[in-house]
Amino acid sequence: MGFPIISGILERIHSFIVSRVPERSNVKSIKSIFRNPLFAALSSLIIYFLPRISYGIIVDVACGYGWLSGFLNRLGMYVLGIDISRDAILNAKKNFPGPSYIIASALKLPLKNSSVSTVISIETIEHLKDGESFLREIYRILKVKGVLLLSTINGDSLYHRIYRVLTGKNCVICRFHIHEYNQHELIRILEDIGFSVREKGLLSFVYPIFIPQIALLYLLIAFLTSKNYWLFNVKDKSLMGVFLLFNTIKEG
Repeated sequence: MGFPIISGILERIHSFIVSRVPERSNVKSIKSIFRNPLFAALSSLIIYFLPRISYGIIVDVACGYGWLSGFLNRLGMYVLGIDISRDAILNAKKNFPGPSYIIASALKLPLKNSSVSTVISIETIEHLKDGESFLREIYRILKVKGVLLLSTINGDSLYHRIYRVLTGKNCVICRFHIHEYNQHELIRILEDIGFSVREKGLLSFVYPIFIPQIALLYLLIAFLTSKNYWLFNVKDKSLMGVFLLFNTIKEG
């Protein structure tokens, strides 16, 4: 009996927040996230990015095991997956054949200047010591008016704040992150390099579900602060998203 009751309460809170925060409209439901948190995260990213992908050469930087490269290739897109891990590339070729794959560093992409139309980077920049150099390398290989679709963990999110207050530690899932950006910091870096941020979005209700007690507190605080954002000095909606999503374009 316990789970249906809790799930029903979470669904009501989720519906309320979505109605108050339109940026949440593309996020998977609470029930689907309980059933499969990882799939909910990946599918929500696809829902956000897919309509914004232009055809042409698409570079999936730090493609990992190739799930996104393979998915886009099956839709008829030409995809080049790049990852520094040899094991990751070998697994990608085995499990998601179709795209082209290259073993290379994200900080030194083996591509010519202004040679590709779209770059996708999902959950990469937070693992790098020099995120700005990474973004400059992407800028270098993009054509003028080329698109960078970027997602990263929100290091200043309300969920992270709650976790640190209750445990005195950083999020256990984020222990391999070198630097976590907030929305304003990353926008400043992107614009300094020469990108124009066309859209910024939020994705939430993924990491918190791994720790139900913090998830419940997170949802309660989100419910209480969704209108005025007064608690924990929450002054803007960006802090309510666990993930940050960006749709940017390279200016001339």
